[in-house]
Amino acid sequence: MVVAIQYLKVLLTLATAGCAVASGLYWIKSARAKVMASTTSVGGVFGGGIHVKLGTGEVIDFHATFDEQSKFNSRAAYTSAAAAGLGGALALLSLITPT
Repeated sequence: MVVAIQYLKVLLTLATAGCAVASGLYWIKSARAKVMASTTSVGGVFGGGIHVKLGTGEVIDFHATFDEQSKFNSRAAYTSAAAAGLGGALALLSLITPT
């Protein structure tokens, strides 16, 4: 029984670390995401796309970029929550079981 609990603790530790790393990578991907505009014109009028010129000279589609960043940010939040839940389960398991 004690060996099984030790294996479970190792598994929870690895899963927590994996989720934390995945979350960090998703947030980096979210921060770096950008969708290039189909045209080089900047601005937008009455329902047209909003194109923004970055300091680098690149022109991005604001709404498409926002959607892309939102997708990766959501994945980061879910994996971060999973890491927190797994870490909490590991902490509780450590409190209620012998070492």
